[in-house]
Amino acid sequence: MTNTVTNIESRMSDKYGVAFLVGGKKCFNFRDTFFIISGLKWSQTRESIIMAEYADSINDAKKGLFSEDGDAFYIDEMSENDIFNALIKEVEA
Repeated sequence: MTNTVTNIESRMSDKYGVAFLVGGKKCFNFRDTFFIISGLKWSQTRESIIMAEYADSINDAKKGLFSEDGDAFYIDEMSENDIFNALIKEVEA
């Protein structure tokens, strides 16, 4: 899972640049929408997911307060490229 998150972060950096780092994670900005990419694994038997987490403002983002989760994309069900494109569509909606 970590490689997928890292690869998607790298592609997001190419598309949006990195606004700043928050706790070692790259924070991105699209039209004042600040977000990070997170990967989660619920348990050994459940699929891992990737999602964007959003902050309400730049100040919240700088404090690491990402209060809104985007859609969950299961890496066992989608290719890395499909997840990346889905995240772009979500962020730019």
